[in-house]
Amino acid sequence: MTQAEFGHVKVHFRLEADGDWPPASVERLWAFDRGDGIVRLDNTPWFVRGVACGDVLTTHPGRRSPGGPGGIAVAEQHDPAARAA
Repeated sequence: MTQAEFGHVKVHFRLEADGDWPPASVERLWAFDRGDGIVRLDNTPWFVRGVACGDVLTTHPGRRSPGGPGGIAVAEQHDPAARAA
């Protein structure tokens, strides 16, 4: 963990289906909480495009996913330049 990270949270990404792919409507990824809605992804996505492990994201509170644990945040944007931060 870096100096400004407080522990793991789940970040939920809504997925858009193209026919029967992907086989889920939401992908949940672990991230380090940096506070103030900022997280750093800590695992590699299977289905979400445009983000990678280590990316820093701005999040906003989301609704709990039906039947799923977490409901911590929904990714709003990412800043690949902040990976090294």
